[in-house]
Amino acid sequence: MNRQFWLHMAWTIATAVIIISLTILLLYGMSFGPVKSSMWITAFLIALLHKIFIIDPIRISIVALWRAYRSKSAPPDYGFQKKLISPERQELRNIKLRLDYLMKKFQEGNWKPSDHKEERQSEKREKLLIHYDRVFYDLLMYTFYMVALLLIVLGSKSDLSYYSTRYVQDFFTAGRNEGPPTNQILTENELKSYLNNTIARQLHDARFYQSRTIRYKPGFLDGRTVKVLGVARLRQQRIPEESCSSVKSINHVNCSGYFQPSNQDTKNYSANWAPSVYFQYYPEYWRLLQPFTYQTAEDSDSLPLFGHEHYYRGGGYVAKLGRNHRNSQKVLNYLFKSNWIDNRTGVIFIEVNLYCVNANLFNLVTIVAARTTFGSFSMEVHVKTAKLLFMLSSLDWEVFIAFILFCIIIVLFIRRLVIRVAYKESFTDHGIWEYVDVVLIVFSIGTLALFFVRNNYVVSLLHYLEDNRKNTFVSFAYAAMFDDFFTVISAMLVCIATIRLWKILHFAVMFRVFSKTLYRSVGTVIFTLAILIVFMVSISAAVHVINGGSIARFSFFGKTLATVMTFSSGFVDLDVEEVRRSGTLVSFILYVVQAIVVNIFLINLLVTITLFYFSVLRGEMSERETKSYTFWQFIRDEYYEMKDNRSKPKRQQKGNKSLRLRGGGTYFSKSSQSTKNDQDSKGPEKVSVRSKYTPEKAGLANEIISTQMDYLERYISLRCAIPCDNEELQEESEIRSSETVSKVSKGPERSNENVSPKHKFRVDLRKKASSANASDKKRRITKILNKDFTLNRPIRST
Repeated sequence: MNRQFWLHMAWTIATAVIIISLTILLLYGMSFGPVKSSMWITAFLIALLHKIFIIDPIRISIVALWRAYRSKSAPPDYGFQKKLISPERQELRNIKLRLDYLMKKFQEGNWKPSDHKEERQSEKREKLLIHYDRVFYDLLMYTFYMVALLLIVLGSKSDLSYYSTRYVQDFFTAGRNEGPPTNQILTENELKSYLNNTIARQLHDARFYQSRTIRYKPGFLDGRTVKVLGVARLRQQRIPEESCSSVKSINHVNCSGYFQPSNQDTKNYSANWAPSVYFQYYPEYWRLLQPFTYQTAEDSDSLPLFGHEHYYRGGGYVAKLGRNHRNSQKVLNYLFKSNWIDNRTGVIFIEVNLYCVNANLFNLVTIVAARTTFGSFSMEVHVKTAKLLFMLSSLDWEVFIAFILFCIIIVLFIRRLVIRVAYKESFTDHGIWEYVDVVLIVFSIGTLALFFVRNNYVVSLLHYLEDNRKNTFVSFAYAAMFDDFFTVISAMLVCIATIRLWKILHFAVMFRVFSKTLYRSVGTVIFTLAILIVFMVSISAAVHVINGGSIARFSFFGKTLATVMTFSSGFVDLDVEEVRRSGTLVSFILYVVQAIVVNIFLINLLVTITLFYFSVLRGEMSERETKSYTFWQFIRDEYYEMKDNRSKPKRQQKGNKSLRLRGGGTYFSKSSQSTKNDQDSKGPEKVSVRSKYTPEKAGLANEIISTQMDYLERYISLRCAIPCDNEELQEESEIRSSETVSKVSKGPERSNENVSPKHKFRVDLRKKASSANASDKKRRITKILNKDFTLNRPIRST
């Protein structure tokens, strides 16, 4: 094993240790708390400093002293040492030099170089083959990556999410138990009736067998399959004092101002919103004063929320309901008597966490009761349905296999990146797509980390809820945020992998034609899009000014622009009756202009420009790619070669691909060389041509044979100058007396089992030398002319 193997092994082990350590830290790091984490970091830093400044200097000093003690030796002698050589050995060296000179002279005209055109074609084919080999590898890797990623993303979502969301929305939207529906709540009394009859009752009045009502047990919805996690919570954001500005001539006593999330009240109060005063029994009565104490977003574990009216921030005045219906009713009665909801209430958030056991789905419900500018309430029901808890027993085997395959592919991506860094390859040599691969690896690791962090965080929240006997509100907002991040990063991964796969598929002509079309037509397309956008903005502004007060979808300029763009793209239909109901002729004219100019003219113009460039470039690239070696031919040749190699013994298989790519052999199989057109598109082959047989070559070969014979005879005589023992001399004399030239060519007839290796080597040399007769010389000359020799290859005599 060479050094590069151990270097790659070291990088692989280091990467695996880092990934495992990070995984353990992400999984179990949150369960130790900040104190133990700080102690662990301090201990780690102390150990690191102790090793760097104390242990390492002592160890290096000891090792240096030991090596200096063990490596004591005499100083090296750089002088030249004289060595006497016998005349026979020097003569043998001279003959060897003469033989090397003759072989070099014989090989000078054996091969002639190819011309520059063939060299350029061979180099081009070689680069093409290397490119196709890399494309084939990337195509397999990213195809499996995409399949595994899609299976993981689809496995993390539930098919029942839509039905669960609709069920919860209908449950809290419709009026139940004499409570008004959400679309009919306008006043404070209707909001209080909704809290009493719909929220408090429906979270605890689950009807079980024989229509029996389970009123005083922890919360269940109807059917006992949807569980209320903990208790419900009310969170209020208020309008600050003295925020009302009105006309001086009109003085209204009840003016309370307009709620703005950026300017809300953050003061602490006592009951009935009286000024906060600390008294002696505050620790005993903190539960009564908690609804009038402001909590920040961090204290209340609340996140911002997009509503119809505003972008609401976290935080507010928090009041928790009870664990059963009786306690919840007591809390609501206390809040109503203390005027917790008054004219300065800007928005109230009703937050409930539900868990559906059958579908393993969490429903995070947030009901927004926002006070409008006119003093009435506007109700919104936001339901976030997510599969936050994953259990291995309930996981599908397809998703589990996809998860394992996804991890293996990420490891392979990291291995390829580590190898390129180890070989110090520059990313700029491979283009921007190498940076895309790095981003893909980082996002993939981030996706796995978010998956485990979210699951571990949800498990810790459930343990905390169980420790508090389900008598507290546990916010799953951050778990939902982790799920949103996981969804966004997964979508980005799918997008990046699709773009990367699109780049790999450029071996096909149609993909290159489409990319070239976008590149060529970018100027014209951008100019047409600019005209289209300007026209849409103008139409949106006009429609908003004219119909903004009568049509809901045109009430805001942003909604108007979105409606015009979706109508132009054909995603939604605009009702003509709404435009006609506005009562103005201008609005109908604007509708007609929008339909004709944007929907028909500009959109069709954009499509026509793209199709024109596509048809022109398709013809050009089709003519250019007719005689080129395609990727499908590469796949076919690889298949035939693999098939041929399997049918042959291992020693007869072709060389490795790197040798064939360097021109060391024919790269393509015989099945792919049937026609002349296929032969023109094959990979690199030998382009050298053998030299012709000439009398000068024959004379030079004869001189090589004679020099070789002389070399062998002198080598035999020099080796036999060493004295032999009596047994070897007796065996040698017996062989000399019995052998002839014909018998020597066939080899000895008697057994040589008891012959020493040194004597056997001498006898073989004598037999080879004695076989050099006239007929044998002619045969050997022909063999030299028909065989390739290298300069230093030993000449073998038969």
